[in-house]
Amino acid sequence: MNESDEVSEKIVARLLYWACNPTNISPISTARKCLTQFPVEWISNKIKKVYAASIDIADDWDYRRLLELSELISNDMLCWALDLNKESSNDDIKEAISDFIELLKEN
Repeated sequence: MNESDEVSEKIVARLLYWACNPTNISPISTARKCLTQFPVEWISNKIKKVYAASIDIADDWDYRRLLELSELISNDMLCWALDLNKESSNDDIKEAISDFIELLKEN
């Protein structure tokens, strides 16, 4: 990995954290706005590389925020995010998955 890839992944990781973890809408919205400005394929690949170090997908709050962000990026990204927790036994995560599967069906 070259230096620019390393730097870009650190930036995406930090933005992903701010898009999924806070409970205040301001940093969430700001980070989402930043992340959705990148080309879809590029940002999707970066998020897939860094998500595990940035957020806790076993936490229903973080995971639902990831689903929201993924929906803003693309349907393919949302499908990827839905697959991350398809085996979860957490009822809140199951509910989030169900909610977003319904959104996919509507599109």
